[in-house]
Amino acid sequence: MKIHIKKQTSFNKNNNGVFKLTKRATWIACGIVLGVICVLMTIAAFCDYQIDYILAKPALPTPRWDGSAKETLGFIYTNDVIGRIVEIIGTGPCIIATVAALVIFHQNAYRIVRKGLRLTVQIGTIAVALMWVIYACFFQFFPLLIVSTVGVTDYGKISPLDSYGNINNGYTALLYLVFGAVMGGLIIGPCWLIIRRINKQTIAELLRYAFILTSASIIAILLVEIAIKPTLQRERFRFLYAYNGVSMTMNPKSAMWTSDPQHLIGGSNDPYGGFHNWYALPITPYGYGAPGNLPFISEDASKSFPSGHETMAAVGFYSLVCLPFTCKQCSGKKVRIALFVTAILGSAIVGFYRIRAGAHYLSDVTIGTLLAVGLLFIFHMYYCYGCSYLDKWCNLKINANRRNI
Repeated sequence: MKIHIKKQTSFNKNNNGVFKLTKRATWIACGIVLGVICVLMTIAAFCDYQIDYILAKPALPTPRWDGSAKETLGFIYTNDVIGRIVEIIGTGPCIIATVAALVIFHQNAYRIVRKGLRLTVQIGTIAVALMWVIYACFFQFFPLLIVSTVGVTDYGKISPLDSYGNINNGYTALLYLVFGAVMGGLIIGPCWLIIRRINKQTIAELLRYAFILTSASIIAILLVEIAIKPTLQRERFRFLYAYNGVSMTMNPKSAMWTSDPQHLIGGSNDPYGGFHNWYALPITPYGYGAPGNLPFISEDASKSFPSGHETMAAVGFYSLVCLPFTCKQCSGKKVRIALFVTAILGSAIVGFYRIRAGAHYLSDVTIGTLLAVGLLFIFHMYYCYGCSYLDKWCNLKINANRRNI
């Protein structure tokens, strides 16, 4: 029996069934986003410190000094329960979305003709997803969970890495890796089971979304954690509070060193010590020493600008807005509205509680959101309108009688 295969037509962005913005609507959307950002940054220029003083100070524990070590519980976490939860799992939306994107790559790999390459992509995507979850658990989830439970000093005794990144406690490091692998299975497994039930045509369309999300996530991490934060070291509000305590007032000029904290190179005479507005951040890094075996605390004190949690959370949440532009099943009006509202509320909640925790200022979370939205927009424009080689993978009709296309 001869099977007739219908001739494939070229991709037509106007007739493929996905939602598309007109140029006018695109300019309006960009104008609204930039307008909101300008308003928030203007408010932050005058009230950054005061907003944290009102929201974060009541939720921070009273600084408690411990002899010569000068460690304080207010240095790392907040008394606000939701604030702690957001701090621990705030990047979760991006982690889960990235895992889902890697599973989408895995599910599309069956269309690769060469068996060796197909198996490499299938195994590689799952391996990368597992390593991504283990990394997030090892360097963020588990440390913050333990610190918020047992405190800074006790965690220093069991931390898996020392101040120089070497193994400090092999048993704890192994335990972290095992738990990370278990968490990876608990996240990757459900994503794989859900996505594999989606029809092949929709999986093909979601390939653009996967490229947009993974590209934005990678660049966001590189920009925030490697380029911007080490260059513009801004002290977190809770760090200032830890060294000023009850003497802190609404006047940002009072948030200067009242003692000679051993964490700060140069001590109280350092010209960069204290609160800085976002438009007056020092470009020259000065860094911190490390109190005991606490690999992330010394650097964490100067990682306020921009908010890494908010950037990654916004990448995860606002990537949902890209779905109607890539997948026909998500292009309905009600779905678009639901995704848009979810993105705004999810990102706003994370941003609010990062301020509430004393970890960031309004300008930090605003710039973090702008970075996320900007990167998603750039990669959306590239992969949806400027990357023709994806057309045959994302927009040709899938023939159920053929395994490879």
